[in-house]
Amino acid sequence: METYIALLRGINVGGRNTLAMRELKDLLSEFDQVSTYIQSGNVVLCAKAQDPAQLAERIGHTIAASKGFRPQVFVLHRSQLEAAIHAAPFPVDKTLHFFFLAAAPAVGSVDQLALTAAPSESLRLIGRVLYVLAPQGIGRSKLVSSVERVLGVAATARNGNTVNTLLTMAQNRAAPP
Repeated sequence: METYIALLRGINVGGRNTLAMRELKDLLSEFDQVSTYIQSGNVVLCAKAQDPAQLAERIGHTIAASKGFRPQVFVLHRSQLEAAIHAAPFPVDKTLHFFFLAAAPAVGSVDQLALTAAPSESLRLIGRVLYVLAPQGIGRSKLVSSVERVLGVAATARNGNTVNTLLTMAQNRAAPP
């Protein structure tokens, strides 16, 4: 069994695609040691070793069959989350946002995105993770609101505190039989 982190995009936002974390946990009962963190669709679970994209597809299908909507699901193996945290070019705290990308962005698009950054903001792409340091917050950030449009790929973001918590949850999993 392996430990995975599933990040659901676009649930419980503005009263749409409502999915309580207790219900999500019940929907994913086919997996082992399922736990959720806050209401934004963060799941840590254990499953037989498999391609994260296949696991994301399975989770999305399960939710769609029950709830009538299909959120985009990003799945990371625990080692991928660890690598993303270790590669972070900025201090990992609530001001750093990890944008997990569905695919590699177009060449030059990160430079284009950088043009939208406020003077206090910094960004760096490493692999398929865009790191955005936003000490003033992301609520009014032009950079953050432009990420998917400028990069041309779907993304889901979590702040450094959430990413650290998810890693701790993943590391605390007992090895299932």
